[in-house]
Amino acid sequence: MKALSLFCATTLLSAAVMANTDDKPISRYAFTGDVAFANFCRSALKDDVALLRRSVFQEIGRVASSENGVYRTVLALDGLKCDGLNLVDFARQRQAEAVYQYLSKKAQSL
Repeated sequence: MKALSLFCATTLLSAAVMANTDDKPISRYAFTGDVAFANFCRSALKDDVALLRRSVFQEIGRVASSENGVYRTVLALDGLKCDGLNLVDFARQRQAEAVYQYLSKKAQSL
């Protein structure tokens, strides 16, 4: 009986260890919605302007025909939502100062 219990315990522990073998860090954030736009929200979470700019350039031709068109769409009040807020408000709420400053500056120049 002890051998069977030990076997079951070992099997369960090894299954749990093998479940996360893809070397990706487990995030405490879950993105729901159109995953094509997840990097916009992720850029505010990480306060990463470079990720935001890459995301904009990747959406040229799909969201709008120009960089400014993508920014207009993303910055619109009824445009992209992150946690129910538009991207600028989401960046401000998450205290992503670099992304917030960049988006504010970009919004003024459009």
